[in-house]
Parts: sequence; C-alpha cells; structure tokens
Amino acid sequence: MKQKHRSSIRNTTKAAPKQAVAGKAAPVVKQAAAKPAARPAIERNANQSVSRALAILDLLAGNQADMGVRDIARRLGLAASIAQRLIRTLAEAGYVEQSAETQRYRIGFMAYRIGQVYVAANDLLNLALSEMRQLSDRHGLNAFLGVLRDDRVVYLAATQSNGPITIRNLPGSTTHLHTTALGKALLFDLSEAEILQRLGKPPYARLTRHSITTQQEFLANLAAARSQGHALCDEENLDNVYAFGAPIRDSSGQCVAAMSAALPRNLVDPAKLPGQIELMTQATRRISQKLGAPAWALK
Repeated sequence: MKQKHRSSIRNTTKAAPKQAVAGKAAPVVKQAAAKPAARPAIERNANQSVSRALAILDLLAGNQADMGVRDIARRLGLAASIAQRLIRTLAEAGYVEQSAETQRYRIGFMAYRIGQVYVAANDLLNLALSEMRQLSDRHGLNAFLGVLRDDRVVYLAATQSNGPITIRNLPGSTTHLHTTALGKALLFDLSEAEILQRLGKPPYARLTRHSITTQQEFLANLAAARSQGHALCDEENLDNVYAFGAPIRDSSGQCVAAMSAALPRNLVDPAKLPGQIELMTQATRRISQKLGAPAWALK
C-alpha cells in the first residue's frame, strides 16, 4: 500500500519590514503562500516501479500464453529496458518464471503461493467451491463465482462440467456487468443511479447480437431478474451459452458475491430448466446461510 509522504513546509515568508519612518505608513509586505515540498524523486520512482511491476503481474495473469519482454513492454507502453529490469526483479523473487525453451515469461510459484493463502483464508471461496463442484459433477453445469469491483465482474473461481462448454474464465480475470448473469446478480442491491454509473455511458458493448446495449432495456431486464430472484443471460455474452445467476449474501444481508451456472443454448430443455435454475439458487442460499445471512435476505 502506498504511504502518503508529508514533507516539512518550507518557510517562504519575507523578512519583516524596517520600522516605519515617522509620518509615513509602513509598507505592506505580502507573504508568499506556503507550498508543500514536492515528493522526493526516490519515492516517486519507487511508487512508479511498484505500479509497473504490478501491471506486469496483472498482464501475465490474464494471458494463458507465455509472453516475451518486448510484447510485455508494448502492451504496457514501457521501454523494453525498463520492462526487462522489472521482470528480472520479479523473476529473482519467484513471482514470474521464464521458460527455458522459449525464453518467455509466465506467473511464478510465489504468485501462486499468495493466491493459495487467499483461498485458504476465504470462507466465501471455500464454501462456494463445494457447491460449484456439485453443480458441475452431478448436474453437468459449468459454475462460476464472481465479485463486483468497480465496473467489472472479477471471477474468483470456475468449475468445469463434462459438457461441451470450455471454461476460459481464469480466477482474477474480468468480464462485463451487462452481458452476464453474474454481473446482473451483483447489481441487485444497487440503486438505479449506482447501476448507471458503473455501466457508463450507453450504448453498452455489443458482444453478440443478443447483447443489451441500452439503459432502458437493461434496467427492465434487471427489474425482472430481481422480481424472480435470479438473473438470466441468453447468449448475451457468448453465442450458444445460456446462463443463470443469483447473489450470495453475508451476515448483513448484503450481496457480497454471485454464482452462476451455464450450459449450451442448444441443450436447454424448457422442461428441465426451472429445476436447473432452482439447483443454482438453492446453492447460493446455502452459501449465504453459512455466511450468516439473515432469514429475510434468503427469500
């Protein structure tokens, strides 16, 4: 975490005027406004290096393929020499590692270790993974867990069924709010003003021909989702993917995460779909109960 640096204020007050001559008013002397000294260059450089190193880790975490130094530098708008120095430091600490065959870089074991510590300490994730595996292993549904961060959904976990949909949403990756069942469920508790602020100015991104791109249509879709207790995504994010999601609530009753389940659109059976949605919503209720959610929040 960055620490604010408070430097001493340089006294720029001019010397007091000489005593006024008899019969004449003493001249008015203006005092210069005190200005805080600029942060030392060493601190600015350190903060910039930390930010750039974190950007490299974030970039590598979001790419399944290994990346070369020049590619990393180009994607982040850095000089190749700066990227090389930062990557070397990260590699020495174990946060990135280099392939012996390609000389390209990927996330290292220390980043994985930190992630595992987070998983072990996170009740939400541990509780959700058990439910998600049931949905995938027993009921053939891909399951996803996500949280709301600014204007995006951040995936915390995903479980793969034996169906034809291949999961490409790695933990830590992000997706849109308006095109996913997860995103819609995460917006359940927000006011209209908060929702529109997070969505930004319309038209919203069109990812498929079914994507909702207007405020009016999205708000109507979300209102229907709230009334039925779960959100739907009918090929709005990916072609031939049908998904449904619901919020997960904590001891305060507030939405802290959401879970969704997905299956191929061409395999949706109208007779079975209500039961599959109920399986997912029951899972979110059980997780919420274990997190201490009050009874009124589970209705």
